[in-house]
Amino acid sequence: MTAPAFVRVADGLYELSSDADSPVAGYWAGYRAKGDLPDPATLDDVWRDAGGAYVFCTAKPAAYPPFLAGVDQVLAQLPYTRFVWIVDPDGDPAYWQLWNLTATSTGSGPAIVWTVRQGASFGCGGYAVTVPRGTALTRATAGVALAAASFDGPDGTVYHTAPGSAGIPFSGPAVGCLTGTLTLEHADPDDMARLDVGLRYSMPDPNDPSHAAVLAVPMPLLAQDGRALTVYLSFDPLFPLVPDRSALGFFAPDPPDAPDPPDLPALRSRLATTLGAEVTLAPVPGTPPQWPARLVFATSPRVVDAPSDPHVYLTPDGAFRLAVEAEGSTRLSLGLSGLEYVDVGDGVIALFQAGHPAYLPGTGDAALEPLGTTAYVALLPDTAADLTYYAQPWQSPLYARADDTEFLRFHEMPAATLGDFADGDPPVVPLGAYLGVDPALAPYAATIEQAALAPVRRANLPVRDAAKGPAGEDTALAVTPNGLLARLSADGTAWRQAVLAGLPGAPVDELVLTAVGPRLQALLQSTEAFAVVSDVTEFFRQSSVRYRVDEVVRALLLARGVPAPVVQAVADAAGPDTYDTEEAFTAQVAVAAGAYLDTLLSVAGLLKAVLQDWTFQLSPRSWRTGGEGRTVLLVKFASRSLTDLAADLPAWGWPEAAYDEHGDPRPTQELVLGVIEDARERAGVDPGGPYARFLREVADNPAWNGVLVLGAPVAVAELPRELQFVTAGIDTGRFYAHHVGFGVTPFERTADGGITLGQTAAFGLISYDDPADLYVEPGQLDFAFKTQQLSARFANAALADFSARVELMTNRLFGSVLTKRAPESGNNLVLLGSYQRQNDRPSYAFTLAGGADFAAGNAVLLGVEVLGVQVQTATGSIDAGTLAVDFVLTGNLRFAELPHADLFSYGPNAALPPPGTPAFDGYLRFGNLVVTMAFPAADPGAQTFTTAYDRMAFDPANSEARVQSLTRGFPVRVTGAVANPVPDPPGGPRGRTPEDLGYTGVLSPVDAVLLSPPWFGLVFTLDLGTLGALAGSAGMHATLLVGWSPGTRDERPVYFGLRLSGADATTATWPLQGVLKLGFRGFELTTYEEGGRREYLMRLRHLALSVFAFSFPPGDLDVLVFGDPEGRSSAVGWYGAYDSGTQAKAARRRLAAGRRLALPEENGFQA
Repeated sequence: MTAPAFVRVADGLYELSSDADSPVAGYWAGYRAKGDLPDPATLDDVWRDAGGAYVFCTAKPAAYPPFLAGVDQVLAQLPYTRFVWIVDPDGDPAYWQLWNLTATSTGSGPAIVWTVRQGASFGCGGYAVTVPRGTALTRATAGVALAAASFDGPDGTVYHTAPGSAGIPFSGPAVGCLTGTLTLEHADPDDMARLDVGLRYSMPDPNDPSHAAVLAVPMPLLAQDGRALTVYLSFDPLFPLVPDRSALGFFAPDPPDAPDPPDLPALRSRLATTLGAEVTLAPVPGTPPQWPARLVFATSPRVVDAPSDPHVYLTPDGAFRLAVEAEGSTRLSLGLSGLEYVDVGDGVIALFQAGHPAYLPGTGDAALEPLGTTAYVALLPDTAADLTYYAQPWQSPLYARADDTEFLRFHEMPAATLGDFADGDPPVVPLGAYLGVDPALAPYAATIEQAALAPVRRANLPVRDAAKGPAGEDTALAVTPNGLLARLSADGTAWRQAVLAGLPGAPVDELVLTAVGPRLQALLQSTEAFAVVSDVTEFFRQSSVRYRVDEVVRALLLARGVPAPVVQAVADAAGPDTYDTEEAFTAQVAVAAGAYLDTLLSVAGLLKAVLQDWTFQLSPRSWRTGGEGRTVLLVKFASRSLTDLAADLPAWGWPEAAYDEHGDPRPTQELVLGVIEDARERAGVDPGGPYARFLREVADNPAWNGVLVLGAPVAVAELPRELQFVTAGIDTGRFYAHHVGFGVTPFERTADGGITLGQTAAFGLISYDDPADLYVEPGQLDFAFKTQQLSARFANAALADFSARVELMTNRLFGSVLTKRAPESGNNLVLLGSYQRQNDRPSYAFTLAGGADFAAGNAVLLGVEVLGVQVQTATGSIDAGTLAVDFVLTGNLRFAELPHADLFSYGPNAALPPPGTPAFDGYLRFGNLVVTMAFPAADPGAQTFTTAYDRMAFDPANSEARVQSLTRGFPVRVTGAVANPVPDPPGGPRGRTPEDLGYTGVLSPVDAVLLSPPWFGLVFTLDLGTLGALAGSAGMHATLLVGWSPGTRDERPVYFGLRLSGADATTATWPLQGVLKLGFRGFELTTYEEGGRREYLMRLRHLALSVFAFSFPPGDLDVLVFGDPEGRSSAVGWYGAYDSGTQAKAARRRLAAGRRLALPEENGFQA
């Protein structure tokens, strides 16, 4: 080996030829000569140079002259400096950070003697290497020997170097370091405790109101068994935190050809097996690429975000042989959970690596940051066999059938295989030594483990290749205590399917993720399993869902506009089978589906939860991928709350699944946190509402574990039949479930060894809100419909609460433009939806919120007051592609009072009441006014409305007629309505008129007109008695039609017509016997006043019996029909008047003018 020398690089400045031996790249060592030295100068040459100084720098100077000037400046300021260590030699010398060791010499030449002039201490935190005053310096083979030195521990313990071991070497890896040999022989506390050897993690102190302090969790790791240990000190003042420069090594830095070092005693550790057995760590020299065991310096911050002045401690680094003392317990626990371990039965090398991040920031993209550092470990096989890493969430471990018992037993699941360096650098993971943690710090240690160590371990360890077996491969069953069912490979080592929920009796009774890939399996086997999935493509890389084409899918495809031949071709291609993966399904149907494949995939997925007829389509191809309510799937089997985990990106066990198109998970994180924050704001307004329940029971509850879907698609076309009409008024782009979740699932083992799932505790919330009132410009639409609010909460897979608010805008009825008298909610009927349970099934009902009184812009119809609305499912279905609903209105109609003859009878008086007298408010109570809304399932916004006036019913008994009205002065009753509300189209055909219905116009005191569409009418019935024995005593009824068309107050298109029951509509005759007929030739309604009361007479003109062309009697025979003038009877009186043609005209005039007619005292009569 060539002896180191010093080579001149500038006048009086020499470079050490062996400075490259330092493992630190760019390290520089040299000598500033006082005298004139040869080039190169030997170690003896510089040793004899009194007044010169050895110089060690973190880097080679960029330019020697300015550097040399700086060194001279330092030497002038620090006389007697013999050794100087300089940080950043290219910086301003006035600000150099440096350490120096002074010495004085006596004698000269070979007889020169050096002695430390002033004691020096080279510190690192609470540790220091001290060279006392008066220490003799001697020339060593390749450096300078120190007669005395010590290593001072943080507790004040002083470890003196062994005689002759201390020095500063000028070659080898420790070039420029202070070195020496120490003996560790203390007990109670031993030197591992005195030297603060262990692991250490830290986090912001949650108890500090200033949020500036750091809380550290020391984890003592090693303990001596009473035997002394020799360690080899190397300390570089320039690089105290670089393990290759500053360390306490368990093995001497011997040359490569040195004999193998002796075995060292094993140290007890604070690690343990899953059964609590003690684990020892024996330092070993390691075989490259391993390196010898040692203790190195690490840091722990004292103040948040402040790296200066850290706490310094020692942590292990290098190779240790790990062994378990107890037999039969070979599972080394890596964390707090006994379900995460490595089988170390065949021997393990624990290769510790210091300098890894150990500070838990609580925010940011990294679980641990390098503000603090500690040692991680790589577990390497000590034999040819690889190591197996096992892990499962402690909240959700798997249990499987045991062959020898009826009970389920714990099922081990390998999660990763750990090899040696042959497969590349082995994974390095953090672990906790929890047996040594102060009990007062245990809760914080648990937080660090759950929030950082466990997620980082899972992220750093390799993903096991869970090869996907063929569809027909036998599977083993395992289940977690909360009912997550796993279908495993036949050997039980790999996931095939994950059954998320059981829904017995539903159309899809299991929610299954199929084809579980390595990343998904790794997630499900994490001790702290949490993932956010929003990327559909990434989901299908690692899993799939089942698919099937059934009648519902066929109907949905038709409703979405897929041509019927394509739907049939898809159904034929798919058949009745269920396909386990999208790949298999697509291969079967792609050709038949053609351009409609995406539509098919969006409706045929079987990750579909049906909760009491409410369908949530959770298959990823159905997810909402943009805009409001983007779908996100969350999987949580972890100790922390969902809120905490969502805010902690490093805790996301499958981050790729949350990436956006730029490979960034933060937008997805913002979405999830936004949903939670929005729920929190709503809960503040309604502490007892569904959002508060969601926060309390799910988001903020660490104990809740399961699967949660935010922004879950609701299959609008598959809503309960009674509610499908609400979709016509919904903005489908905003209609989705706030969340749907699946928690605990009960299960039982069957007699054949299988596992049957019960009903999962499924829950969810739909909260649709569009509060703006429905409005369109007058004259544009007669009707419109909108859903303003719909809320449905589900608990235990059943509907728990339901409410809705919908609006039926009613702008026109009976051909009249309507204006709501109270302006609230516009021209809308507001309906409130609710539900009740009947036979354990929900039943839905909608009721009118208050009343709605409309003014009608019409000369005859003054107003429509709606008192109630019933909602009834009408004809049509999704199968036919259309949906329909009937709105059945109940209320009051008010008509104008016509002068001379109040034919419409119901409404306010035309004249104002006397002062102080309340105005009379008459009305006609109606019901069953049916407004039918129909819409295509494919386009719910394309609404059409029809009104069925002829289905109306009236309730005269609960109506109020005007005193002078027809119904008060004549024995008629309202029995129905007829209408032709559609105007005749230009050019025809002509619409139906009253005459087409068999009515004959009646002469009356009212100016009547012939009506053409649109027209409307009230039907009154008048009982005229019987035709006597000649007609078999057949009853004779008259139907009066009081009709109108939309008009103005100056123009009242009114019609008054009569139709006799059983009579020929064109001749007004009844057949009696054979060719014998009875009939009239015209009708007239007259009125007269009697005592302030208006009476009504119906004149049936020209009564005659006819046989063939002959009529009897000759002359004119009129019949007057009148009611009881006292209003005591509903029977009619008949009064006949015969004119043979010889009567005086005056008499006829007197009859026409009328006079009061009195009925007999008995109950009615017929004349």
